[in-house]
Amino acid sequence: MDILGIILILLCIASVIYHILAAYCAGHFYMRYIKNIGRYRREKGDYEAGKYPKVLCFKPLCGEDRFTFNNVGSFMNMFYPEYKHKLLLGIADYKDPAYKNVARVLKRVSPYRVIISLGEIKTGSNAKVRNMMNMERYIPPGIDVVIISDADVRVEADYIRAMVEPFLEDPNIGATTAIYKIARDVELPEVLEAAFVGLNFIPSVLLVSHFSDLKYAFGASIAIRADVLEKIGGFSSLKDYLADDYMLAQKIVKAGYKIKLVDYIVDIMPSTKRAKDAILHILRWMRTIKTCNPLGYFFSIVCYPTLWGVLACFYFGPASFGVYLLGLCGFTRMICSALYLAWTKNEIFKAVAAPAWDWITTFMWIWSFLGNTVKWNNKEYKVLSDGRFYEIKEKRASRLI
Repeated sequence: MDILGIILILLCIASVIYHILAAYCAGHFYMRYIKNIGRYRREKGDYEAGKYPKVLCFKPLCGEDRFTFNNVGSFMNMFYPEYKHKLLLGIADYKDPAYKNVARVLKRVSPYRVIISLGEIKTGSNAKVRNMMNMERYIPPGIDVVIISDADVRVEADYIRAMVEPFLEDPNIGATTAIYKIARDVELPEVLEAAFVGLNFIPSVLLVSHFSDLKYAFGASIAIRADVLEKIGGFSSLKDYLADDYMLAQKIVKAGYKIKLVDYIVDIMPSTKRAKDAILHILRWMRTIKTCNPLGYFFSIVCYPTLWGVLACFYFGPASFGVYLLGLCGFTRMICSALYLAWTKNEIFKAVAAPAWDWITTFMWIWSFLGNTVKWNNKEYKVLSDGRFYEIKEKRASRLI
């Protein structure tokens, strides 16, 4: 057997081991999740409220989204003392369609629990961070923890408690973060995004967080101690970076604090309407990961067992043990995918498509190396090697001037 054959066999084995370990880690996560969620819902706020920190839920909003009203409303009904949590909604302009959704929310909740910030800082490429920089001015005194979530995030009543409890257990924890799932995957664009999250994102995060300290956070849900946020200089240093969540986590770790993955899952309510937009969204995710961790991203190709199984089958021939390698890779991919999908509240039927998804992801992985532009909110940006980015049209206009 030549060296290429040996390499293909090793790649098949490595990819199979990766997914077995991911399923093992997902099982551990699920047991902790069930234990904690059961405890939260049994107690339903009948706990020692005095020891829990005062929380501000930080939610930047932008644009028209049919789910915004319910997403925002989900943050107002919590198993948490009412006087200890407020909601800060950030909108760049009162003409933004998101504003009318906020007005609807205010009509149905106690006004003293909601703060609205209008406007944004004008410097910086990242519109979300510009919004948050303005929101930062509205943080009331006495807040202990700031919980940041994207506009498309919807949560359940035990969310705040799940995000803040690690701070009570370990003073060295500077931030917590949570994995997420696509809560609605009926149409093709939603199915594509749900497949990427469930079959690529979740297993990698659970495996890494189980065996090592977490050094990144996920923008869908991040809780950060207010004093740590002040210590690292707030949001202003993130304004030119595409992966603002990753850069925030890096600053927290460099300041000497730990990041904890909580045993909780938040829901993403996708608003993508076309399959093309979903594909471009996935490409943006992948190019963002490539920029943040280029070496790890390059070797992530090892994690696609069906790819290596098919290549081994072609190389050794269908009449040889290559077909057994392919069978092992495909079977392992489906079974392990079914396990970690089930254990993270995802639809288990996606596991059947997992082998085919390996090939789609391989194509996307190759595509991600063929350019450095991304689309975000209908605007095109160029991503630099250090993670900063800028809008292409604005850059061209300035050159013409």
